[in-house]
Amino acid sequence: MDRNGLRPARYLVTDDDLVVMASEAGVLDIPEKKIVKKWRLQPGKMFLIDFEQGRIIDDAELKASLADAKPYATWLANTQFILEDLPGKEPVRASP
Repeated sequence: MDRNGLRPARYLVTDDDLVVMASEAGVLDIPEKKIVKKWRLQPGKMFLIDFEQGRIIDDAELKASLADAKPYATWLANTQFILEDLPGKEPVRASP
């Protein structure tokens, strides 16, 4: 999204590995024959260029690597309480 959160980022990749991202299409005059991919960053999606690997990492791979980085499922399982599993009492109601 642009700085105001109004327009999605649009990007293109050229045959010589140039990536152009902007909130408007056509900000640079790039010949159509050089463009190998043209798309937009969709809501809720992430975009990462890994300069060491020299590639764009897609949303699914990026989110999977972040999710696998720490044992989040184990942490949640060890720290969450399920209300139905707690010993219960009748709810206390406030008097009018």
